[in-house]
Amino acid sequence: MPPKLKVKGSIVQKKPKLQWKPVARAKAYAIEWLSKDRTWDTLWTLRDDEIAPNEHGLIEYVDNCPGPMGPGGTYRVIAYFNLDFEGKTVVSSPVVLPPNKPKRLTLNEFSRRVKGKKWPANVKSLILRLKWSQHVWTMLLPKEVGLCLGKRIEVSVKSQELTDEVLDLLALIFANMPKLASRSEKAFNDYGGPLAFDEDIQIDRPWIVIDDSLHEGKSAGRWTMVIKIKGSDYGWDIEFMRSRFRRIAGGD
Repeated sequence: MPPKLKVKGSIVQKKPKLQWKPVARAKAYAIEWLSKDRTWDTLWTLRDDEIAPNEHGLIEYVDNCPGPMGPGGTYRVIAYFNLDFEGKTVVSSPVVLPPNKPKRLTLNEFSRRVKGKKWPANVKSLILRLKWSQHVWTMLLPKEVGLCLGKRIEVSVKSQELTDEVLDLLALIFANMPKLASRSEKAFNDYGGPLAFDEDIQIDRPWIVIDDSLHEGKSAGRWTMVIKIKGSDYGWDIEFMRSRFRRIAGGD
């Protein structure tokens, strides 16, 4: 009877984790992930001298770089009987780890939490204008709040739950919008942004982007003012850490 390879998977501390029993006489393993185009991509390989079962006799693999949609996906493990990753193999059945989907904040809970904050009334009013659409919270800031490059500013918050950390960051940004918009313009001009334009080229509205998935550890408080050329993928990312300018980068 041919050897079997059974793999168990779980999400541990927001990271996919695979475990399996060593296959007799196997000298190498490959861990693969099913990509969006339905092909298997190799994430990691283990050779004979790197295979170290844990105290339960299981080999472990932790995906420390989960995909853009968060931890999860479809994985499989392949056992090889030589160190060249060729010849006879044993392939596990696919292991599907659905990403944890946080519950979206209800409008009533959203309103209750914002009204309970010790923010200026005008900041609370602005934040309550956020609308849920296409997996993000969005809004268009009134022109009196602040303009960037003479244009009104859009807001995109990629956070279903709108955590207190994200709400506090939004309140800080809105309370300092004229200064932050001016700092963004300075960074854009210093970087040579206007020199990229021909006379017939225009830019889209600048937009503020907050991605909750990046708000961990040293990245907490990070947000971006994005400026793009109308009808093009080319643009500039102006990064801030709370109210402090960090850097600017341009590209597709």
